[in-house]
Amino acid sequence: MKIFSSIVILVISGLTAFGQPMERREADSLLRLLSNTKPVVERIDLLLNLAQYHIFKPGELQKDLDSASTLIKQAVLLNGKLKNKAAEGHIALVESSFDRKNGQQESGQQKVDEAINILKGGINNSVLGQAYFEKSNYYDYDYKDSTIRKRIYFIELAIAAMKQSADIRNLAFYYFTLGDLYHLISEYAKATDELNLALKYYQSIQYKNLQVVLGLLGRVHYLQGDYELALNYELRALQIAESNKDTTLGLCPILNNLGFIYYKLNDGENALKYFKGSLEIAQRGTDTRTVYLLASNIADTYLKLKMPKEAKNFLDGINSKYAKPKDKIYEAGDYVSNRVYLKLYTALKQFDKAKYYCDQLIQETKNPRINLSILNSYYVEIIQYYIAISQYSNALNYLRKNQALLDSLKDFVGTARNYNLWFSLDTSQRHYQSAIVDLLKANSANDSVFNQTKSRQLQQLHVQYESDKKETDIQLKDQQIQVLTQKELLQQANLREVNLIKNITIAGIVFILIVLALLYHQFRNNQKSNKIIFQKNEELKAMLAEKEWWLKEVHHRVKNNLHTIICLLESQAMYLEKDALQAIEKSQHRIYAMSLIHQKLYQNEDIRSIDMAVYLDEFIRYLKDSFDVEGIEFITEVEPIQLNLSQAIPVGLIINEAVTNSIKYAFTDTVGARIYVSMNETAGIVSLTIADNGKGFVPTEETETKSLGIQLIKGLSKEIRGSLSIKGDNGTKITIQFKKDIITSAEQVMQKELADYEA
Repeated sequence: MKIFSSIVILVISGLTAFGQPMERREADSLLRLLSNTKPVVERIDLLLNLAQYHIFKPGELQKDLDSASTLIKQAVLLNGKLKNKAAEGHIALVESSFDRKNGQQESGQQKVDEAINILKGGINNSVLGQAYFEKSNYYDYDYKDSTIRKRIYFIELAIAAMKQSADIRNLAFYYFTLGDLYHLISEYAKATDELNLALKYYQSIQYKNLQVVLGLLGRVHYLQGDYELALNYELRALQIAESNKDTTLGLCPILNNLGFIYYKLNDGENALKYFKGSLEIAQRGTDTRTVYLLASNIADTYLKLKMPKEAKNFLDGINSKYAKPKDKIYEAGDYVSNRVYLKLYTALKQFDKAKYYCDQLIQETKNPRINLSILNSYYVEIIQYYIAISQYSNALNYLRKNQALLDSLKDFVGTARNYNLWFSLDTSQRHYQSAIVDLLKANSANDSVFNQTKSRQLQQLHVQYESDKKETDIQLKDQQIQVLTQKELLQQANLREVNLIKNITIAGIVFILIVLALLYHQFRNNQKSNKIIFQKNEELKAMLAEKEWWLKEVHHRVKNNLHTIICLLESQAMYLEKDALQAIEKSQHRIYAMSLIHQKLYQNEDIRSIDMAVYLDEFIRYLKDSFDVEGIEFITEVEPIQLNLSQAIPVGLIINEAVTNSIKYAFTDTVGARIYVSMNETAGIVSLTIADNGKGFVPTEETETKSLGIQLIKGLSKEIRGSLSIKGDNGTKITIQFKKDIITSAEQVMQKELADYEA
């Protein structure tokens, strides 16, 4: 019964991701942030989080993986210049998850190990925790105890790292996962502790979807025989799911667990009701494994109600409607068909058909990687079959094997059931004295379960009482201490305030007298010169305003003249062809680059500088429209850098030449084509990059001689005293670095002229 529920939670809980599964609305929010975010480190994190969303998006469509690949590449490109260690570790982590989804286990393992090694220094504990969690996912290939314990080891490391961060949501999710794994290896006390911690952390952030945690807590208590508490948890989980209008697969395990509880309480009708409700939800999806597992629970319930024909008809209907999963549901084999059909044909007394399924189960019990809980369930069905066909020696053999297994697991519930089977064997052989002993042992095991449950409940109540009591005492003492401390602090503050006021008053009076004497003397000396200075200052302001007006007029006329030249060139181009036409078009673009700068100057309040972010955005749109390109994506990341006229014009011409060359010559096919322009400033050094992902180009002596564009770029770079780099790997990348000239403001000009006048 335990494994039936476990497969459902593992299918739907998102344990394949390295954190709490992301919802669509969260992904949309990340997209909005990405469009408005400028800092490179933040953009890298947003790109990687979006890639994670696509990697673990339900359905696993190829286009989602392609989207994830594109986002990862963008993050790698951004970090190529930044070389941020935390970003490097985050990239390696997401690449590991991407490889694992693509079935590249070895490559994925190497990358997650690389991520852990980079992040171990504490540069980003949240991502380090995610990396440890991702590492645990490489041990999810079976349900063997040793494999699960390896997962537990890495998840505990993930929790230790995550505690050093503010990522409460993922911390809660890791505790939930740890509780689930402990419950799979029957360590129920630890499972309960971890799940309660998960619940606590989820509640601290007002997380609404608590139904999965409560449902798993209910299952853990169910497996310990505490059906009352289990029912309480499951009903709470169902209530939350219904209030959240959850009709997804998340509701499946809750309804399934309620079915188990009512099954154990011998309420077959309610068991069927909840099992069928769970099945209806599973049937809306595409996972036939879950459908077959839930169908087996319904068939089991029909058998419990002594309705074997209904069970067979139901299973036949499922088989006709859904194709059986080709893969094995567990490492143990085809769990549903063999176990359920053995039980079904045994109940129908069709022992010849039952024998085939019994032999299949016996073969599967020899699998060295079998999960022990599955092995126990197999032994139970094999024993019942051998008792039914009166092969008592075989039944005895498997009873002893099962008892040894249950002793190793310390499973009192299973032990009680095994003694009941022993009772059935001895009764069938008419060994009534031994049967009575078996019955007493079964009752003793049930009493142990009851006492253990009650002891645990009492212990929990005691711990809660002591915790509440200590918390109350601490709160009272803290309140008393706070009151006394506040009184003392208030008295000290009042005393300090009185002394401060007295000292300030005396010092203030002395200072005011001195200042008044100095001010009077200064007033007499400055009164005569103030009139002259004020008059000259007004004259300078008027002159400066007139000068700025004339400068704007000059820039306006220069812009108009350049525009006239462009129109003339365009008229001339109508009568030209081939090389001559191309030369005219190139000249038009170069002149427009200069014309746009003069336009921005006379439109600005400050005519001494150009905002390159505004200028380049408009100029690149002009180039794109001029060439009428389709399919080429233009990416601009330009900071609001202010350049003077002597530097802005060369920069505009350089970008014109580089972008024009990329549009015309870089791409043989525009599908996926990108042209990237970035400009940033660090400590007065401006870095300009123009790159494309085309076929690549590195200038040689011959091409430099023939190419006017390359000669212009080199000459203009020297004009602004910049260093030029041209690379041709994976496209063409042109990088220029130059020192930004100091821009003198209007106020500084006026102050200088006033100082010259006074001198």
